[in-house]
Amino acid sequence: MSQIKIQKVVPALPAVNLKETIAFYKNLGFTNIYENNIRSNGYAVMVNDYLEFHIYTYKKLEIPTPTNTYLYQVNNVDALHTMLATQYKEAVGKKLPRTGLPRMGVPKSLNFDRRFSLTDMNGNNFIFLEVFEQKNEHHIKTRFEKLYWESNTLAYSHESPIEAKKMLETAIKRQNLQNEQPSIIFQAYVLLVDCSFLLGNIEKAKIYYQEATNWLEKVTAPTDEYFADAIIQYEKYSSLQEINEVS
Repeated sequence: MSQIKIQKVVPALPAVNLKETIAFYKNLGFTNIYENNIRSNGYAVMVNDYLEFHIYTYKKLEIPTPTNTYLYQVNNVDALHTMLATQYKEAVGKKLPRTGLPRMGVPKSLNFDRRFSLTDMNGNNFIFLEVFEQKNEHHIKTRFEKLYWESNTLAYSHESPIEAKKMLETAIKRQNLQNEQPSIIFQAYVLLVDCSFLLGNIEKAKIYYQEATNWLEKVTAPTDEYFADAIIQYEKYSSLQEINEVS
């Protein structure tokens, strides 16, 4: 038997409203190259310089559809996020939100990769990730650190801020924070700020932001790229009067 090689893999996404879905992806910089095809009614082929996927009409689709997830490995996840975000803002005049549908997350570093997600109005979820050359070890020393990293994964890999928030709030109540590294506690409160914002609880986000500020003042030891990520996120929430506009 001759060797079989897969030449190409192209996802096909369901859409309740094809016209609206095509317009959304055009705002992100995609082109429908199937637009002038005689059989284009109910179908589209969306492409940009790097990606291709198909869309078909499915009016009975139940939204959201968490099973419709498409994983893409890329070499520069931050550049891709910047490109999509810039295209959308230039087309629409505002940022693509991080909550509701459609939405787009921000790049976050996990154990094995750095990633962000993009979800359209049909619940179709793209995960774009850049794999690290080697697994990042956190050198976990306490149970609180373990729970923090698990919460981080829940929030940014599993797209479950509500579960991440519950886990981390419980950990903070049960652990003696005075025995923990201030840098880890700072990161935990920044995660709680972000989760609270994503869940629409702005007042809670403000409270957690103040807690993050208090712990940041106690950080003296050298830090890593995860702490740097947390600083970037923290600074995005620095203007609490405008926290509703943070993305």
